[in-house]
This record gives sequence, C-alpha cells and structure tokens, in this order.
Amino acid sequence: MKIEIIIDQAYSSFVNEKLNIEYWEQNYEITIVNVRNLFFKDLNITNSTPKNHIEFKSKKTFREYIRTSKSDITLLFLRYPTSDLINFLIENNRRIYFLLMNYLPTKILNSRLKRLLIKINTNLSIFGIKKFFHKILMKNKVMREKISGVILFGGEDGINQFKYLIGKKTKIIQSYSSDAELLKTKSETNILENPKEKIAIFIDQAFPNHPDIIELGLILDKNKYYQRLNDFFDYLEHSYGFRILIMGHPRYKYAANPFKNREIIYGKTMEYSRISNLIITFSSTAISFGIMLKKNILLLATDKLLRNHHDISSIQSYLNCQVINLSENKFPQIKDNINYEMYSYYEKLFIGDYKNIRSMWSPIIDEIEKISASK
Repeated sequence: MKIEIIIDQAYSSFVNEKLNIEYWEQNYEITIVNVRNLFFKDLNITNSTPKNHIEFKSKKTFREYIRTSKSDITLLFLRYPTSDLINFLIENNRRIYFLLMNYLPTKILNSRLKRLLIKINTNLSIFGIKKFFHKILMKNKVMREKISGVILFGGEDGINQFKYLIGKKTKIIQSYSSDAELLKTKSETNILENPKEKIAIFIDQAFPNHPDIIELGLILDKNKYYQRLNDFFDYLEHSYGFRILIMGHPRYKYAANPFKNREIIYGKTMEYSRISNLIITFSSTAISFGIMLKKNILLLATDKLLRNHHDISSIQSYLNCQVINLSENKFPQIKDNINYEMYSYYEKLFIGDYKNIRSMWSPIIDEIEKISASK
C-alpha cells in the first residue's frame, strides 16, 4: 500500500509524533508531501527534512508531481485546506482522507445573544476578515462528494465544525484526540513524584510570538503581555503559595526566558497536569489533560484577545471555569470551579470516546486494511 501524507506546515518532531510517522514507515510505503507556503504562508521557518519527505517550492512542480505519481491513499493534515488544493487532488484521482485533530469549541454554549454579538464582533475583526477569505476559498467550491473520508480525532462536535468537508458519500470515522491517546498509553510509565508544594502549570501558547497567532493578525505588545503575565504569576505565588511551572509550546523555543526565570518544561504537559493543583492557559487544546484528569482550570485573557480570539469565551461556556482578564488592574480571588458534569460533556464533544475505542489510530488503520483487502 502506498500512502501519501500531505502537510502544510514546517516538519518537526511535533508533527512527526502527532502523525505517528514511525508506524506508517514500518507498515506501509509512505511519502510525506509538504506544501507549506504554496497555498497559505507558513511563518514558522524551522523545518527538518526526514527521509521520504518532499517539500515543494512552487505550485507548478507540486502539480507535476501529483500528475505523474500514484498513491493508494492520501492523508491530509492541513491547517488551511483550500478548494484549490483539494479539488486538484480529487481531479487527479487521489483517494483523500482528512486527519482532523484536537479541535476546540467554536461557539458559546446556551447563549444565543452572546453567540450573535461574538459573530458580529468576529466578522469585524482581523481574525474575522481572514476567516471570511478562507470561507471564500472553501464554501461551495470544494468537491465534497469526492472526499473519501474524514477522521475526527476528537469528539462528536467535529461533524459540525468540519461539515464543509463532508459530502453525502464521505465516510465519517470517529476516533479521539492525541492528548487522550497520550494519557491512555503513557500514564502508567511517565509518572512524576508527587511534589510537596502546590503546583500550578501554565500551558504556554507562545503569545505573542507564535506564528499561528501572527497569521491571525493578533499583534500583542510583548512587554506589556509578559509584564502582566508575570504579575499574575507573582500574585499566585505570594497569595496562594503556588509554584509556577511553564509548559513550553512544542513549536516555539524562547531565545531568552520571559517568565522571570521560572522553569520552562517541554514535552511533559500530560505528566505535570497529573500532579498539578491548578492548570492555567489561554485556549490551548492541551487543556484536555486537565479535563480528563478533573483538575481546576483557569483561563487567561486580555481585552484584545477577548475581542478577536473567541476560543477563550467558548471554552469557558462549556466548562464554567474562571477567566482572568490580564488587562484589568486588580486580580480577583482564585476559585475552585470543577464541574464534573460539564467536564464529561466537553469530553464527549471535543475529546472523544478514548475509553471504548481501541486506540487513536485503530479506526483509520481498520479503514486502510479494508481498502487493501478489496484491491
């Protein structure tokens, strides 16, 4: 079986782990095709080049490659799927399956008025304008009926979020999130000793340096951002006795520590979520560790992020957790807001049924084996 994996971002150990590349290499003949900068510009310039990896510099050479090569199955791991790319692959007889991973709530739960106000505000923001142009590239132009399948690496809400990719004949394959897979497979081996002090972890998204945030047009004042963030961490340490640990973002490395020399730890978010007393973030998908482990979660925001980046308000509405606005002068008292019923509902919609599905990859592997057997 020849399997082609098309990505539109810098290849890294993060992508390698996310896509379980080692498994595909061991069991199939694979080619990784990188189309970053061809359809949407990738601002992350760090890129590695593993074996079986082809990165194209022009659409002309990419199109020539697709016309002259063959693949039994094409898996798409795209941040910005466009009709231009999708339809070209379909026209050249690619059997395509979308890998749709780790999605967040996109709407405010149980509030029509709030949803309406946010929709108006979003459409007028830079983020809204970018989203509008993306819709133009997608809506009513994608040959949805020819998309073979979508694999939802998350909960049931994926069907609503990605309906523009689902035609009447598109096979919907339900799995669960990669964070749930990590918790499921590594919990018994990656165990940290319980600390004597109270631990609060901050799941960093590298605001305001992260390429994805810059692409959305959310330019934040770095000095003001880190000043207020560190002020808040000081407040937690002095008023509540927490030790603050920073969970570094896998796609961004700091040249200098901006967190007043607080420890930055990479690749251990699940392990430290397990031993933490409080989990802090803006809107990271890694919040799912805290939900599955039933931890107290606190969301951060700024005035600008609340106006332009509505994931924070959406997550809060599903969890009923506390939101701290760093733009306000005084920090409020920290609350313990674990709502077990809402946590379970969030799992169902956005994380997936990791307790009953054999493994994260088993649904798509079963589908590939069926295709192989029918050849």
